[in-house]
Amino acid sequence: MSALWSLAMSHPDDPTLPSLPPFFPSMASLVHRGLNDPNWLYKHQNIYIPYYAAHVIGSYTISTARSALWGLHLLVYP
Repeated sequence: MSALWSLAMSHPDDPTLPSLPPFFPSMASLVHRGLNDPNWLYKHQNIYIPYYAAHVIGSYTISTARSALWGLHLLVYP
């Protein structure tokens, strides 16, 4: 997860990851799981996963209008 975060932070204009169909929904599901499943969240290092996932989503969706539309279309934002 930290590798995805590093990639998103260093190359937010790279369309490779955001263009993959399961990318935004999987990142969003990690955020939602962190919010809704405290048992999972507090196991091992899971506490960091929603943080990284939210930053990865934000890095890609804030950089271009196209990515923001992908996020909206794929229901990343509840």
